[in-house]
This record gives sequence, structure tokens and C-alpha cells, in this order.
Amino acid sequence: MTKDAEPIETDPAQLVLGQCSAYVQALFELGAEGATGILDVSSAGQATTIYLRRGVACFAETAVLGDSLGRLMVEQEMIDQDQYRQVVERMTDVVFESEQLRFGEVAVQLGFASHKVVDRALGSQARRRVVRCVEASEVSVSFCEDREAAFAVPNYPCPADIIVLAGVREYFDVARCLSILDAIGGVFPGLTMPQEEFVKKLRLTASESEFTSEIDGFRTVSELVGTDRETQTNLLCALAIGGNLRLSRTPITEAAPQSTDGEGEEESPSSTTTQLSGTEELKSKLAVPRRKAMASRPDARRLAASLARARGVRLPSKTRPKKVMRRPSLHPAPSKPRDENRAKIQAENAFQRGLRYYTRDNFSKALPLFELASQLFPNANEYRVYEGWVALELAQGDEAAAEEKRELLLPKVKAWIKEDRANGFAQYLMGRVLLMKGDNAAAKKAFKVAMNLNPKDRDAERYFRVLSRR
Repeated sequence: MTKDAEPIETDPAQLVLGQCSAYVQALFELGAEGATGILDVSSAGQATTIYLRRGVACFAETAVLGDSLGRLMVEQEMIDQDQYRQVVERMTDVVFESEQLRFGEVAVQLGFASHKVVDRALGSQARRRVVRCVEASEVSVSFCEDREAAFAVPNYPCPADIIVLAGVREYFDVARCLSILDAIGGVFPGLTMPQEEFVKKLRLTASESEFTSEIDGFRTVSELVGTDRETQTNLLCALAIGGNLRLSRTPITEAAPQSTDGEGEEESPSSTTTQLSGTEELKSKLAVPRRKAMASRPDARRLAASLARARGVRLPSKTRPKKVMRRPSLHPAPSKPRDENRAKIQAENAFQRGLRYYTRDNFSKALPLFELASQLFPNANEYRVYEGWVALELAQGDEAAAEEKRELLLPKVKAWIKEDRANGFAQYLMGRVLLMKGDNAAAKKAFKVAMNLNPKDRDAERYFRVLSRR
């Protein structure tokens, strides 16, 4: 990065924020306002609805299958795969008898999870969704004030600086961090509070904690970062974006101020909101597009009541809307039409049945079930990939047919990875397809990514080792 940045004419914190995506900018602008309502985020065709209370993200919804509550509970070993299938089967039955029940409700009814476990899973799900939005550099956002909707959903506070810290850790490489920090290369950073408090507040790792001792106010950003210091560079980038640093054009000689409020950070607007008092020129660039709520939209009472039942809590009367609530325009309402809900639940049920055969290498029986899942929910990239992959496996021995299946499968795998970059199996399949096409270098890279995402993936490790010896 540039050793000395160009002369600084505005607040360094604003310079950093100006290099960030519209989503990150929106988090801090709305946090500064203490806004309550719905933030819609869209990137590469993937939409996420984020609910904010007093400027802090508290809940989120998206259509990514990998983010579904049931999948997350299996991943975090709150339930096992067989229990997950039983819940899905029960949901398939229930949807014909009455209105749809959410996964958490059924898991509790069947005795597979407690209300407390479901509540913890919902919190993890909300945090994962708001953090994932940090990944994309090109996003569109819009905000709608809606107190009723924001207070109808559970409250899992995710302050903006914590979201950014987790997102940068997960999704940013050194090059991206350096491109952001380049604007303040000549600036001297310092901690905003004593080191021990700082580390505890942000829950830093051991290596990150060690690096904070170097952020002493006497070294510039350029002196602290570099391509050979990935952990340090990523952390400094996240701290600068999140407003967790004092940024000065001259060395900082004063000691970090003592924290005046060590509790309840997650219940109040992000601590970074004071960083948004820069020039009017920068402020205008950070303006989040606003929109009015639709005149009418499906009642949110069903969503709120269902989540409350799953969490085992009584829904406060103030969260029970007395009139038809308005829904945001960009993202589908949480309470979808029954036919669509029915199709999605049936699709997941068919997919899970197909997985049983797939794990036993019974591809001929798995294929029609994957095909059914894709037909019922054609927008689900995961279903389409499994369908294409099994079809390719069944075509082995017929080179012409196999080549045709590979060409059809490749864009589906790419779409799945684009939707869910943290999916190790998608990366593994990309490696397999590329290997079949003879692109060993690209395949090796994909297997390496798959190993990093899922260290337990022995197949990805095996293929990576084989390719490394060539």
C-alpha cells in the first residue's frame, strides 16, 4: 500500500467508510440515526431483509437454503441429521392440515430441542445472515421505517462494529483490506480504550490481542500492515471501519480513555456512530436510499407468533399489530403464500429422502428425488447441483453423455458458490468437475478452499494431495 496517503481533508474514519460497500455504510448511518425499521440488501440476485431496532440489527431473513434454521442446528450439532429429516417430514404433513409451522416449533413439539436451544439457534442464524452481507462489494440497499415490523421479530442485537469485525475476518483477503486502508496510510491509529478492555469488548483471538499492543499511536497504518501480515491487516481494517480506533494525522500521545460504560453494548446503537460526523460532502455519499412502506401487506402476526412459540416466550401485546402491517417491497414477506410454503417444504422433504440414497451411493434412486426437489423449488441452487452431479455420476462410461452433463453442471455449481461461498461441499464439487475437465490447477485450488472451509472433508484433502504430487 502507499506509504504516505494523499493529504487528508476530512475525518480519517469517514475516508475509510467511504471505501466500503453500501451495506456497511448503511449500517453505520442507520446506527447513527438510531433508526428502527427494515433494511433490504440485495447482491447478485440474493436478497436479505434485516430488521433494526434503534439502529442495531436484531433479526434477518433470507432464502439461502444453507442458512435455514434446521440446517444450522444440524451443523452446530443441536440436532442430528435423522432428527432434521423427521422435522421436515412432520412439516410436510402439517402444511396440509393447517397453516405452516416453522422448523423450531416442530423440533420442540417432537422433543428434539428445547425452547432455549431454538432461541440460541435463531440468534446464530440472525448473526450469520447479517455478517454474510459484508462479503459483497457491490450491493444495493434501501431502508423503510417500520417500528411494528421491527418489534414483531425476536431481538438478537448485532452492533455494526461487531458485524464488520466478523465479516472482515470471514470474507476479506489482504488485498481488499489494503485497498481500504490505503486511504489512511499516513494516519496514526490508537486504541479507543485500555488494551485489556478493548480485547474483552471485541472478543479478540490470541494473535489479534497480541497485535493490539502495536497499535500505540506512534506508528502509521502503513507501518502496521502488509501482505505478509494477514491477521494484523484484516484486524486493523475491521477496527478502522468499525470506528474502534482513534485516527490522528499526528502521533497520539494521550493514553486511551477509560471506558465509561462496560455493559450493555449490544443493547444500544453501535459505539461507532460518533464517527459519522464528517463533512457534508461525505455524509451525502453515505445516504441510504429511503422508501415508503407499501400501503398494505400480509399481517406479520403469524411470523411473530410462530417465532415466539418456538422460543417458548409470550408475545408482548405491544408487538401484536392491531391492523394490517405493511411489508417491505424488495424482499418477500416472511409469511409466504401457502402454496409456495407447501412446495418448498415438499422440496426439502424430497431432497432429504434423496440424500439418504446418495450417501449410500444409490444414485439411480436418488436422482428422481433430486429432480422432484428441483421442480418444486427451481430457484434452489443446491437442489439443482445435486441433481446435476448425480446425473453426471450415472453418465460415467458414456464419454459424450458425461461431457454434456459436466457442461450443464458447471454453471450450477458456480451459482451455488456465488450464493454461499462458505459452502465447502460446493467447492469440493467444483474441484471434481474441474478435474474431470482436465483443469488440474483450478481443481487443486478448489479442493484447497474446500479443505479450509471444512477441515473434516477427507475427500477434498485426498484429491488435493494427489494433485500436489503431480
